[in-house]
Amino acid sequence: MALRRGTFLLMGAAVTAWSCTALAQQFVPSGATHRSPAEIQAKSRLVAEKNESCRLQAKQRKLHLLKRRRFMRNCVRN
Repeated sequence: MALRRGTFLLMGAAVTAWSCTALAQQFVPSGATHRSPAEIQAKSRLVAEKNESCRLQAKQRKLHLLKRRRFMRNCVRN
């Protein structure tokens, strides 16, 4: 009986330590997340313009399905 109680307590302590570690990693603040609405809007506009440019290039090249997706992914990254 003592072995079962000790195993139960050990497993409970391990689960508690694991959950505390997992939760601690989620709440790490980063300085880059605090942006003004104007900065967010400008960044969003740039991303939309780049997507539109890449979409038009893919259309001009007459790419379809997988080739279009691969091209768009590479175009947006660069």
